[in-house]
Amino acid sequence: MDQKYKWIVVIICILIVRGVVYLLKSEKDTKAPQNESITIIEEETTWGNGKVDSISEDQFVKLVADFNTDKEVYIGEGPAFVDIYTTWCGPCKQLAPIIEALAEGCAGTFQFYKLDLDQNPNLAAAYNIHSIPYILYCDSSKIRRVLPDKMMSIIEKVQSERDNRQR
Repeated sequence: MDQKYKWIVVIICILIVRGVVYLLKSEKDTKAPQNESITIIEEETTWGNGKVDSISEDQFVKLVADFNTDKEVYIGEGPAFVDIYTTWCGPCKQLAPIIEALAEGCAGTFQFYKLDLDQNPNLAAAYNIHSIPYILYCDSSKIRRVLPDKMMSIIEKVQSERDNRQR
């Protein structure tokens, strides 16, 4: 075999081993307890509580939208973000502390939810989710996908509009 191809085979083997190690490590991480700032909704919680509430598909239908009938009509009280993630997703893990900080800073103005796509697969089909993290922004007009880097501009716009209405 040519020397060039031997190196390609070695590199591919290294990448495969690193991938397997990463998967095993992320599987171990999923068994760890969840971050304390994330709450799991068991009963009614206060809207805009400054925390990221972990929800299921059933709770999504009650708090956000009935994705089985009309997935674009938001039924919540005020503006909300839904972080759709998986426990094994690296970018999702990087985004989580940012969303937690935003939730804390936007207490009383926005609600933040978190939904594990692996545990709730029907949502992926309903919203045509092919990549994660996937952020939904929900307000009185409709539910739409936003990129994580646009969240701050939406927050600033909504807070500015509220400030102008209060004057």
